[in-house]
Amino acid sequence: MLRCVERWAKRRGVAVTLTGIDLNPHAARAAREFTPATSAIEWLTGNAFTYADSVDVVLSSLFTHHLEEAEIVRFLAWSEAVARHGWFVNDLCRESTPYRLFGLLAKGLRWHRFVQHDGPVSFRRSFREDDWQRMIRDAGITAADVRLARWTPARLCVERIK
Repeated sequence: MLRCVERWAKRRGVAVTLTGIDLNPHAARAAREFTPATSAIEWLTGNAFTYADSVDVVLSSLFTHHLEEAEIVRFLAWSEAVARHGWFVNDLCRESTPYRLFGLLAKGLRWHRFVQHDGPVSFRRSFREDDWQRMIRDAGITAADVRLARWTPARLCVERIK
């Protein structure tokens, strides 16, 4: 997602400072390896909760389905506290059709067995609108200030613009 934001900003002449943070050192290394050498994105290994006192925007992509609800509530409250202009969560939406299609596609295309296993698990662990509304409320955020939007394929985006 940060590479897309960087391309968007360059096309429009918008100056941005982008930092990707992941607890898993392999994920940060992989992100660096797949990022062009000309990129200014900084990829860090660490806990985002301890990283910044204040940022303009917190972006999260395909992350929250790895967390338990209490951790997502903490993440939402943290995002609300540190993001000056807002935050955005892009994740899977728990639906039976994408779950089944992903499983068939992964097997049919002979994707790595980890992907064949992990993809359906991710769909099962993802959330629906009512789950997000509950977690937003539990994070102390006014539901009217947050927008939920479905995107294809099988995505549910949660955004807060301040």
